[in-house]
Amino acid sequence: SNIPSQQTIYVSTPSVIEGSVVVSGIDGIFNEIDSLFFASGGEDMVFEKRYRDDYSVDLYFGDGLRGRAPLPASEYKVLFRHGGGVRGDIPKEHINATIPSTKLPSGEAAKMIATNNAAGTGGFNAETPDLAKRFGPQWFATQYRAVTGEDYTTFATRYISDQGQVGKALAMLRDNGGAGNMIDIYTLTRASDNQLERANFSFKEGMLSYLNKYKMLTDELTIVDGLVRTLDLVATVFVDRDRQLNSQDIQGRVSSRIQEFFDIVNIDFGTPIKWADLTNHVLEDSAVRFFKVENYSNDIYPQFNEIVQLNNFELNLQVV
Repeated sequence: SNIPSQQTIYVSTPSVIEGSVVVSGIDGIFNEIDSLFFASGGEDMVFEKRYRDDYSVDLYFGDGLRGRAPLPASEYKVLFRHGGGVRGDIPKEHINATIPSTKLPSGEAAKMIATNNAAGTGGFNAETPDLAKRFGPQWFATQYRAVTGEDYTTFATRYISDQGQVGKALAMLRDNGGAGNMIDIYTLTRASDNQLERANFSFKEGMLSYLNKYKMLTDELTIVDGLVRTLDLVATVFVDRDRQLNSQDIQGRVSSRIQEFFDIVNIDFGTPIKWADLTNHVLEDSAVRFFKVENYSNDIYPQFNEIVQLNNFELNLQVV
């Protein structure tokens, strides 16, 4: 695309993943930032991405004061990727493509094959209205700067890696003497809708770089591994005898409600698991007479840096 220097908005692309656009030209590579307000000066090669109502985006470039302006009458290449959320996750060695060969110094053709040595994980579906209502006010409250622990938690939870990975995060201030400006960011990455895993080094490094753009000058950040506490659940669902013919369908709906209750979107670091809450969630299905957790008598209260994750569950059905 030819981008005149007097224009800050020109390029329009289809709906894309956050942080997935790169613009390159003869003068170098422009990288995306949240707002041109954060450009460090007139030579900072950055741009800002703004969504339209139809989820396409416009790219805004600097004017020479906040961010470098593109060169007049120059050609720029816009690279972007788009995906389908969790359906974009692929198993190991799913990609197996032959790359157009080049010739070796000896003159013979070199055969090259591209494959993925690790599974592709971290796909995340579009945000639902309920999630937007939950997290939107927290994001707007930050005002694009991190001051409180809640601000750091919001920024860290919002972070998406270059590979599309997202996760859960919790910021804790070491409010003790000389360590009052030390902040630990506990994090885990999403492996599936109901599973979290330890974040890899690349994710942590990217998160730290992202947070450093918004932190207070006197704050020192440390990315720390969060902990996963897994549990196996055994429960019984009771249904009336006159619903016996539909008992398998009821059992399936209850299984779905249990998984929904333990969805990692609904559980944060330190969130207690109260069996009365699970029971009430299941009993919202009017076909269920009663629900009972068999293998736990007490509620579960994890530590502040732990997240409870459902591992396996066995659901029995009893007709009464």
